Amino acid sequence: MAIPLVKNIQRFLIPKTTATVDDLATYLGIYGAGTTYGPTSAWLSISVGRPVDGAWPSQYTTYEGSHYGNRPATVLTAGINATDLTIRVTAGVLATYPVPGYIYIGTEAIYYDSIDPSTTSASGDDEFILSTVLYRGYLSTTPAIHSTSAAVRDIVPFFAKTINRDPDRGVFNVSYNATQYERTAYQAPNIVNAVTDSERVWSQGFVWWYQMLESTG
Repeated sequence: MAIPLVKNIQRFLIPKTTATVDDLATYLGIYGAGTTYGPTSAWLSISVGRPVDGAWPSQYTTYEGSHYGNRPATVLTAGINATDLTIRVTAGVLATYPVPGYIYIGTEAIYYDSIDPSTTSASGDDEFILSTVLYRGYLSTTPAIHSTSAAVRDIVPFFAKTINRDPDRGVFNVSYNATQYERTAYQAPNIVNAVTDSERVWSQGFVWWYQMLESTG
């Protein structure tokens, strides 16, 4: 006999130790103010949240990291240590990158607040600029040393629209929306380049706790 599907789950939690770099939740996690489970805890939270139309993802309630974006990948033109706030990459590559945004180098996620293009930067390279060291090793990742020529890719954040538990299959089905923003020739405003609706299946064994709005069998 099939076990009824549990719908309208508000959020679920997984220990960070159960997730790997290949899992969406380890790419990035942004938590709303006042949340019980924040970036310094041992947990990752995947919650249903709705964005404010036109706002950048850092202003949203709850996010988890998503897939790599399709903007041009680039490389470091100078190595960085674990606390550097200027990240130099190939000149002319960042013209379509949004501000602010997220990048991934090795196993480290990084949040940047601005971009200094090669036409104005002191180095003559395009530069990601961070205003605080707290943006290194963003949330669920660890600040690291990265060598010249290390690959740099952008991350597209997503928000979960619905979470359902399928006890019969032993999985949680997460429906999410990812919106990619870009600019033209480094200039504001950010504009929507692509919107992706997709599904992510999480093994029931990953999840230690979940919160329901209501149950509909």
